[in-house]
Amino acid sequence: MNKWSIVFTAASLMLGLGAGAANAYTLSIGGTPAPGEGLKSSVPGAVTVTFDEPIPSLLTYSAGATVVQGNVGGQYAAPPGDGSKYLTISPKGSGVVGASGPITITASQDLKYFGFYAGSLDSYNSIKFLSKGVTVGTFGGTQLAALANTVANGDQSKGFYYNFAADGAGEFFDTVVMDSSGIAFETDNHAFRTAVPEAGTIAGLAAIGAIGAATLLQRRGQKVA
Repeated sequence: MNKWSIVFTAASLMLGLGAGAANAYTLSIGGTPAPGEGLKSSVPGAVTVTFDEPIPSLLTYSAGATVVQGNVGGQYAAPPGDGSKYLTISPKGSGVVGASGPITITASQDLKYFGFYAGSLDSYNSIKFLSKGVTVGTFGGTQLAALANTVANGDQSKGFYYNFAADGAGEFFDTVVMDSSGIAFETDNHAFRTAVPEAGTIAGLAAIGAIGAATLLQRRGQKVA
């Protein structure tokens, strides 16, 4: 087994369901090993933001986004197997590199897919997906870790690639917000796709090196002020 792969049985999350809920969003775990970069998206046609090269013009990262490389004790730690540049997020006023507060990623086109490689997950890490200001998916570090059958305790030896997709007809999202109320939230190899992923691409990730899947069905949430 590749040292960055972890075999597990993913649990299902059912959030905000009600009678007639139609919106479908899928969260899965699994990526393709990339030497020196940890894990990358396994979704065909996805465009990857490596932070080693200019960010594609379709995405805009909010001011303060901090890209680092390597490890600095008490500040940030590279995801497992990742010797390249990556994004680190810590609370404002924490006095460390990357003390930006939440980072908002805005797309100029509607997205159907977003993936990211996360290392050393902590309970205070979080990610939120929005469509025209309405939350369609939100996950804390504890939830993300649970999908990988582990705990969010900052273990620097563990890293996972997460895939979020809008599967329902007419469903999409255009904003991703990453945040951390503690030090720190480290991610790399953000990936996106504007078209609907090919049938079975997400669910069938196990066949191409990804492992496990969890389905999230959720009605549109409250509008974010």
